[in-house]
Amino acid sequence: MKNCLLRRDFVPMDMRCATSDCSRSHRSGKAWVILADGQEQAFCPYCASTVLGGDIFREQRTIAPDLTIHELSAEDDTPWLRGGPYSNVRTEAGRDRRLSNALGYLQLRAHVLPSIPGIHASVRAWPALMDLFHTYQTQQRLTDQQVLAIVSMEEASVKKAWVLGRNNLMDVYAGYHLLQRQRRKLAKSIFNMQAKPWLNKEVGDQRIQQLRERSRLVENVIGHLLQKLYLTPKQMAALDLQMRADAFTRPGMLLSVPPNE
Repeated sequence: MKNCLLRRDFVPMDMRCATSDCSRSHRSGKAWVILADGQEQAFCPYCASTVLGGDIFREQRTIAPDLTIHELSAEDDTPWLRGGPYSNVRTEAGRDRRLSNALGYLQLRAHVLPSIPGIHASVRAWPALMDLFHTYQTQQRLTDQQVLAIVSMEEASVKKAWVLGRNNLMDVYAGYHLLQRQRRKLAKSIFNMQAKPWLNKEVGDQRIQQLRERSRLVENVIGHLLQKLYLTPKQMAALDLQMRADAFTRPGMLLSVPPNE
């Protein structure tokens, strides 16, 4: 099985590049995921280009979905490659864009989102979509007919529940990782505050209590996101989530209008 670029994805910021002699960590919280030796591995852009070969990496990244782009800090991490910025390369051809979108939806429904503990069961792919996912894993390609089948399945899912559209699922995935970063940061801050020798214990206790209240808010919002598959503008503003302006927007609406709210 040949090495294949699958997607650009979120990873822990302290994760090291999969190349054993690479000293880089994924400080941006994003990496290029390659199916290498039959396993998914996360590489920095330089090593991803080396593993695949520069020309192959340049070609495959035009269709490999970027699951991080709904976070506002998403940026091109390969400006040193010829062919222009990553965002421009991906939008040059409508066919490549359609294939990239189909691959993104396929991986979100069949692999990426179902692996998140506690997420609503509706995100799990239908059997027919799972069959296409296994086909792609084995053959590392999709025919035009298979791409159209994925598009049709997405359209059918959206008719049943708008939250199952690709754009909204991308929002769910980006929002989840942004919230997880806040959760880890707050846990570290609480630990450090508790270990700190406060001259004024009352001030220290108040600060720790504020952090714990913030932490509970983050936990509640994560639970809401995983079960409802959307966030309200109020929730996003309260936690200052840096996402696209129309995140969690119902198709055809200017603002998010969650059901029964």
